[in-house]
Amino acid sequence: MNTASHLSLRLKATYPIFLLLGLSMTLACKKQNPDKQAITEPISAVKLIDLSDKYLAYGKDFQLDLNGDKRADFLFTAFHVSYDLNTKAKLVFQLLSTTTTRIAVNTTNESTPVLLKGQKVETTTYNGYEWFHVGEIILTEKFYGNGPTYWSGNFTSNGLRYLPFHLLVNGKYYSGWLEISTDTDKEQVRLHRAGIALQPDLPVVAGE
Repeated sequence: MNTASHLSLRLKATYPIFLLLGLSMTLACKKQNPDKQAITEPISAVKLIDLSDKYLAYGKDFQLDLNGDKRADFLFTAFHVSYDLNTKAKLVFQLLSTTTTRIAVNTTNESTPVLLKGQKVETTTYNGYEWFHVGEIILTEKFYGNGPTYWSGNFTSNGLRYLPFHLLVNGKYYSGWLEISTDTDKEQVRLHRAGIALQPDLPVVAGE
């Protein structure tokens, strides 16, 4: 057999190998780029509201109307509670939703999800929480009296935390958030900003 014949047979023998290598590389590229097939959930833009560091303290209860319809969307109150035969006490900072708003509540401990900047305000139920109209949650508490003094609660932080909510307008829900921090030295809970979705039934991003 001449040299040309040998070369032709060797090339034919390598065809399947090249085909297999090409198929493997194509499949690998498809696995490494799954994002091209992903469907991203739409996010609504928000209307930002400056709350001017409005603060909640004992004797400084207030209502909050977020959309200017002259109805209270939230009630904020602070009060003292005695317990253990009046040997101990706590200062409770509480938020209540109204018929125009709903908040996610864990009914076991009256808490709500705490979001950080960049996290999503869901339109559906958070794990362990249910959305309630006329619900109440404890933002933070100061314990004092016979024993050590300390603070406890999901919003016990001087850093910014975000409380998710839904606002009811004309029969539709608009996702939103409250930007909150706690000043334990001054015994105050401060409200910095709020954000409300411009489109109903869509999530928004806290702090943005």
